[in-house]
Amino acid sequence: MVNEKGYLGESLSKVEKKVILDALRGHNWSKVKTAKSLGISRSTLYRKLKKYGIKEPYELGIR
Repeated sequence: MVNEKGYLGESLSKVEKKVILDALRGHNWSKVKTAKSLGISRSTLYRKLKKYGIKEPYELGIR
């Protein structure tokens, strides 16, 4: 049986992370536009960024 911490949860997390990253890139890392396009609040977006360890390219030394 698959529970929320099993394979299904891992797959959903991977998909969610990819959707967020794609939206961020599509909106040139504008968190306001990204949150709006995903239909979530900015605070929810920031929680998810932290959860998935997503950092802006400049934070990683990428230009």
